[in-house]
Amino acid sequence: MTRTAISGTGLFVPPDTISNEELVDSFNEFAREHNAAHAREIATGKISPILKSSDEFIVKASGIRRRHVMTKAGMLDPAVMCPRIPERPNDALSLMAEIAVAASRGALAAAPRTPGDIDGVIVAA
Repeated sequence: MTRTAISGTGLFVPPDTISNEELVDSFNEFAREHNAAHAREIATGKISPILKSSDEFIVKASGIRRRHVMTKAGMLDPAVMCPRIPERPNDALSLMAEIAVAASRGALAAAPRTPGDIDGVIVAA
């Protein structure tokens, strides 16, 4: 019988953080710009305005006070509101693989094991 054990776990935490205050400031500017651009449709009831948010609302709804992100670029830009992660060439390590390698190094150190000791890897993302 083969003995199987989880001997180490690893975790990757993105380098940047965004506070609720930063996110709310960007989102509220997005809402202001959207509502101004669609003022006529909002006035006639054709569409609803985008409501502003607040730190208090986010904490009450989710418990989140800040979030870790790979890059703030784009996420706090009211015109974009999503990350700007450059596309990588097909022969380059993917972002998810880069994250997995970093987490794997942590798992190996926690075990302590070497890559040659490992028969299998369980990944969750």
